[in-house]
Amino acid sequence: MRVGLTYQLSDLASTARPLAARFAALSLSATLAITLAAAPLASAFGADGESEQSAEAPASVQESSEAAAPSDAPDSDASDDVASSEAASASSPQSEAGSKEASSAEEKKRKEKEEAAAKKHAEADALFAQIDSLNSSYSSAQADKEAAEREREDAIVERDEAKERLKGEIEQLKKIQAELSDFAVLMYKQGGMPPYLDAVLGSTSYGELLTSWNAMTIIGNRGLELASEKRKIQLKIQKELDDREKSVVEAGRKAALAEIKCKQIVATQLALAVQAWNTKAEAHDILGETGEAENARNEANSAKEALDRAIAEGLGGENVQSGNGVFAYPCPGSIISSGFGYRDFDHAVHKGIDMAAPEGTPYYAADSGVVTAVTNGGGDNGGAGNWIVIDHGNGVVTKYMHSLITFVAVGEHVERGQNIGLVGSTGNSTGPHLHFQVEVYGAAVDPSAFL
Repeated sequence: MRVGLTYQLSDLASTARPLAARFAALSLSATLAITLAAAPLASAFGADGESEQSAEAPASVQESSEAAAPSDAPDSDASDDVASSEAASASSPQSEAGSKEASSAEEKKRKEKEEAAAKKHAEADALFAQIDSLNSSYSSAQADKEAAEREREDAIVERDEAKERLKGEIEQLKKIQAELSDFAVLMYKQGGMPPYLDAVLGSTSYGELLTSWNAMTIIGNRGLELASEKRKIQLKIQKELDDREKSVVEAGRKAALAEIKCKQIVATQLALAVQAWNTKAEAHDILGETGEAENARNEANSAKEALDRAIAEGLGGENVQSGNGVFAYPCPGSIISSGFGYRDFDHAVHKGIDMAAPEGTPYYAADSGVVTAVTNGGGDNGGAGNWIVIDHGNGVVTKYMHSLITFVAVGEHVERGQNIGLVGSTGNSTGPHLHFQVEVYGAAVDPSAFL
């Protein structure tokens, strides 16, 4: 079990616990005001009116020309005006239509950008809400830790009291054993006769003889009985002491696991924060908001640095080895939701098996090996989301995909059954599950054969 009791939560918690509130204050609203401009529409109506007037102009000019015809001296300026008017009448509707079409296309493009940005903001806000919801889990884990620590302190007090009682009983037993030893030595020195031989031989009557003999016997037997009783008491206290010692160890284990749970929750909040702020940055990029995008990425980088420190300190809980196959079962208690091989619903070959479990369920390394790839903070990553790749040697590799968070780093050696991450639904996933994949010399094989 890698619990890291020396690790202090203060640094990590001071970074992550206030994040949720700070995120809520800093996060932008996912609802964007989309206002359709009325000016282009009014302009269109105005253009239509002007077109109708221009279309009538050639008719009035033509009438004037026909009236002047009998003079046999047509006015060239009037003819030029008619031609120019006719050209204007023909081009005006076309230019207006093109302007309206361009304006409509720009409006559509702007609206699409705003809708895409709003969708990204909504995704980020959902992640921030998830961070907030983990605060109650943190409080619960912290309460469990404090309760376990109190239980351990009480067990230590009871253990120490049992130690003192045992010490007293041992001293009394030693005293009785010393007296019995002296009694036996006296008997031996008198040739095996009791030390009260004078009293027995000096008896003046049969009654005195019996009394003296019985007294000698009672003394010897009582000494043996006392020694036996003290020995039984000693054994009883020793058992109590052993039980108290076990209680101290168990309470310490529970406190350590609760502390690990607190660390895992804070680290999960940080991982979600990385994903949320990067999503915010994407939303700002869509709208061309460079400054806001840069600020969001700075927040993501800060959360990522804190997450890396947490992982370096160690986040794995107890080692759990389940099953009796070549590999330990990576997600005990899960349900196989999709097997290995061709699937009808997506017409594709599934290269692993999906183990459905509630989000946040711990999963474990199938065998010892070295981590060769790992990601955190969301992202598609080719559909894998947050994932881990472990090289077990001899061409055998295992992969763990769609994690809520991972607890290991590249180059780290992990043990069989080590807690390496939590079940999630990142990447190309329709719900919380662990995609477990086994490859032999680069070729995916059915994991069931190893479990």
